[in-house]
Amino acid sequence: MAEAREQGLGILADALLKLVLHMQQQVFEAEDVDQKVRGVRAVHQLGRGYRQTVALQAKLGRDQTGCRGKEGRCEDASFRSRAAA
Repeated sequence: MAEAREQGLGILADALLKLVLHMQQQVFEAEDVDQKVRGVRAVHQLGRGYRQTVALQAKLGRDQTGCRGKEGRCEDASFRSRAAA
């Protein structure tokens, strides 16, 4: 299940990145100021979705490996067992 979720998030991140780059190009090519403003807003929202997707992938990866906290410290099970002995 975790592998399927990770793969799905990867596909979503790739699609969002492609869409952001496409929208960005359209914004550069737009001649009307209103179109540019709408395009910039769309790029901003899509970019936020991309960043959130990547952050979720990273969080799930840390959760699977036992990493916790903002510092990304990882707790290795073998380290815990040696420290307890």
